[in-house]
Amino acid sequence: LTGIAQPMPTPDPETHLIECHWQDPYVLQIPASSDPTNWASGIYLVKLTGLASGKQSYVKFVVRDDTRSSDLLFQLGVNTDEAYNPWGGWSLYTVPRGYAVSFDRPLKEGAGAGYFFEWPYNMVRFLEREGYDVTYSTDVDTHTSGQLLLQHRAFLSVGHDEYWSWQMRDNVEHARDSGVSLGFFGADASSFQIRYEPSTVTGAPDRTIVCYKDASLDPVAKDPNLWYLTTTRFRDPPVNRPPDEMMGVMYQGWFSGPSQDMVVTNASSWIFKNTGAANGTHLTGLLGYE
Repeated sequence: LTGIAQPMPTPDPETHLIECHWQDPYVLQIPASSDPTNWASGIYLVKLTGLASGKQSYVKFVVRDDTRSSDLLFQLGVNTDEAYNPWGGWSLYTVPRGYAVSFDRPLKEGAGAGYFFEWPYNMVRFLEREGYDVTYSTDVDTHTSGQLLLQHRAFLSVGHDEYWSWQMRDNVEHARDSGVSLGFFGADASSFQIRYEPSTVTGAPDRTIVCYKDASLDPVAKDPNLWYLTTTRFRDPPVNRPPDEMMGVMYQGWFSGPSQDMVVTNASSWIFKNTGAANGTHLTGLLGYE
């Protein structure tokens, strides 16, 4: 492929949204096929290499399989990638903060892979190595296509899955109440509420993440019809929907030291079946900074 220098977008003066308008983009067509091995559902990484510079970066995408039921549905948290992505000078964490971020940007973190190698990769590798029946989706799919969760025995949220929409919570809790098991392999899931909005360039739906993180800044907080979509922490007013109502536990804080061990105290629990774990076994380094 012959690359071209793309124009640098101008930030929105109020939300600081940075959204790229790609000229002559390369589009990869994934065929709709009844053969589950033809572009099997999975997390795909493309490695780009500049022939002249030798520089490399990743592009990450997920292929769903909407026709096949599987034991496990693995949700990749792309919302969190974009929340922390400072490409173009703004993210939900820059100082001052941006209040909206776009999927239509390169991912600066993880050389284009976001946080995939830091957390989800280890779980993907384990599940595939052990032969689990698993298909893959993203949190955007959980927002738009909640009925697909009902095709699976369990839904897995893995890694730093911090940013959820109201509809995601509704769809996951509905799946739970319909008999789908939930597995949360991370401590900070569904912490902040977001809203999806269309691209300001193309109008494509769900390409922009809005999150003010403060009810006093979010204009919908004063709208009696939309107050519940206020982009603050789920546990805070006016949302008042704490994550422990869904997960049983809730993120409280973080520490800057090295990862700590989890210690088994009830080896008879079903979760340790066939693992060889005994009371006192250390699960080394599993307790992370959040």
